Amino acid sequence: MMRMLSLFALVTLAFTSCIEKDFDTPPVEDNSVEINATHTVADLKDYFISGEFSEITDELLVDAIVVADDEGGNFYKKLVLQDETGGIEFLLNRTDLYTTYKEGREIGIQAQGLYISDYNGVIQLGGAPTTDNNGNLRLGQLDDALIEDYLLLGSQVGLPEANEVSINALGPSDVSTLVRLCDVQFTSSDTTGQLADAVAQQTLNKTLEDCDFNTILVRTSGYADVATTDVPNGAGCVTAVYGVFRDDKQLFIRTNDDLELDGTRCGGGGSGGGGGQPGTVTLSIEQVRGLFNGSATNLPTGQGIQGVVISDQNSGSTTGRNMIVQQDGWGIIVRFDDFHNFNLGDEVFLDVSGVELSEFNGGLQLNNVGLSKAVLVSANQAPAPKVLTIDEITSNFERYEGTLVTIKAATLTADDNDWAFTTTLNDGTGSLAIFTYAQSTFANDAPPTDTVDVTGYLNEFNSPQLIIRTLADVVVSGGSSGGGGGGGGGGGALTSLNEDFQSNNNFDPVSASGWMNTTNVNNGRTWQAREFDSNIYAQATAFNDSAPNVDAWLVTPKLDFAAGLQISFETATAFHVHQGLEVLVSTDYVGSGDPSTATWTPLSGATIADASTGDNNWVPSGDVSLAGYSGEGFVAFRYTGAGSGNTSTFRVDNVVVSTL
Repeated sequence: MMRMLSLFALVTLAFTSCIEKDFDTPPVEDNSVEINATHTVADLKDYFISGEFSEITDELLVDAIVVADDEGGNFYKKLVLQDETGGIEFLLNRTDLYTTYKEGREIGIQAQGLYISDYNGVIQLGGAPTTDNNGNLRLGQLDDALIEDYLLLGSQVGLPEANEVSINALGPSDVSTLVRLCDVQFTSSDTTGQLADAVAQQTLNKTLEDCDFNTILVRTSGYADVATTDVPNGAGCVTAVYGVFRDDKQLFIRTNDDLELDGTRCGGGGSGGGGGQPGTVTLSIEQVRGLFNGSATNLPTGQGIQGVVISDQNSGSTTGRNMIVQQDGWGIIVRFDDFHNFNLGDEVFLDVSGVELSEFNGGLQLNNVGLSKAVLVSANQAPAPKVLTIDEITSNFERYEGTLVTIKAATLTADDNDWAFTTTLNDGTGSLAIFTYAQSTFANDAPPTDTVDVTGYLNEFNSPQLIIRTLADVVVSGGSSGGGGGGGGGGGALTSLNEDFQSNNNFDPVSASGWMNTTNVNNGRTWQAREFDSNIYAQATAFNDSAPNVDAWLVTPKLDFAAGLQISFETATAFHVHQGLEVLVSTDYVGSGDPSTATWTPLSGATIADASTGDNNWVPSGDVSLAGYSGEGFVAFRYTGAGSGNTSTFRVDNVVVSTL
């Protein structure tokens, strides 16, 4: 344990090695002490070891300036401290820190006995490590009672001058320091709202761009004073604390004074208009496809594409993170980093600078594209499909992948007399699979038995397939659209299921064939895929959620209860404070829309993890009979909680349905 020096000793002690400061120091105030530093922030950060929580065992006295406090609400229980050599976050278990440690105040850090680690790339100082509600080890906040033992109060010297830097030039040495970016603006798609959601107290990211279309996130807490600030629509300069979250660059503003954005926007507005974006060269989709050399590659900077959306997420025929765009007869999959709101027929410009071009199960895609990279140019721009035979398609599939086609005079063969999953199309020249997600609005409809003309876009998922968007894409040859006799009960219900969620990526929303992952709370959390020790599972939690409530539903595909089924699964908890997981059964849910509007009854006989089973222990449910339910229906894993207190974490894995 470090030896604490008395205030008198600290005032009078003269160290032989002092650190020069660039900041003018006014006369010492009555309640301040002179800080004769022995080390710098850079020296302090030298104790950081990646992946570890390192205790500082040496006697260090570091002199730094508070460049961000908690007064504005965008920083909570932390101070950001900076000297000439860099910056660091200090986690402190106290609110209203600004009343003592205000921005511009000189602070002495007696570091012996503190711990140093990082949070997703930001080096932090704090107390002993602790376990969070997700079961992860985190750096602890320094106890309130100990703060004055480790922090010495120096003079109010004022803020250092922010380092003026470009977005691309920001680097590790700038993290947790004041920076100033000029000739920047918020992307046009972000200028219609406020910096954060102060009503739901939800933290939001807005995207700042420079005139060369380089971007950085501006992250604002829903509790911050600036949350209700309208996003400025002009260009100029922004002063902020720079941070990172893994590979994302982030800015944290403190007050509205940090935003000086009342000038003319780059390019007079830069909203697309069919001519690309400032600082980008628009490539054709054909050129982009030609850049793929068989392995994942990142596209050069300054590149963009423009095309028309030929997929339809609103019908559920594709996922909300994917869309297919086509231009001049060439198409490509675009996978965003979040759910988008582009509609069928929207013409979109995409900045693809640095974006990964890769294949996923054979389908060529632009992967993990930031939503801020996409700009709506115009709407209702539907390209005409190319009429092809199945033989022409399969003989030259790489050419037609991602494009809209029509196949005429064909017949349909459905596996279970509905559209769900695979329907085989045959036009006499060959066969082609039509794939339909079980959550599609038309999945339960019966395909027509007549000869049909079918329009859809070509996709590859290990083998060629056609995706129809709605039943309007299926027209009886010489007649009208076909689709059978309505949804709800026409087959497609499963008698077996084995889902281990291993096909998901860590931190992505859970996605599995036929499953629905949804919430009936606006902007609420859904189930998330999480990974530990190479095992991926579904997880739901309200921990650290700023929204009033969490109501997350993970619903199985439709099950054929009449076949005599049983179900088993595993559940686990982390930091159990409330029983937030229910397993429910419904026979009147239609498989789409808000599940809470249907009738659900608790699954009887299943063992579910609770407070008595302990954290992080997988609990088998046992084989639970579903024979008491008639007809067809669904099983749902429903998590409810609230960030204000009901913050238990629940996990689900290895869901198996079989016949008795």
